[in-house]
Amino acid sequence: MSDSGHSIPGQTSEFEFKLSKAAPDTKSYPMSGTYQGWFLLKQAPPKQGQVKIEDKEININFTGNHS
Repeated sequence: MSDSGHSIPGQTSEFEFKLSKAAPDTKSYPMSGTYQGWFLLKQAPPKQGQVKIEDKEININFTGNHS
């Protein structure tokens, strides 16, 4: 999705993810580790409404250019 797509009303859904366990030796932000949270998935027609999808264990490793 492009940056401009995020400004279309109703195009994106609510979500929330939080760090539940930091990776060993993580000392900077954003923090690598295990995250958990949820997002709302919009139903395709003819269905209506949204379904809440929960993610309980997402491993995210942030890397960067440390030049």
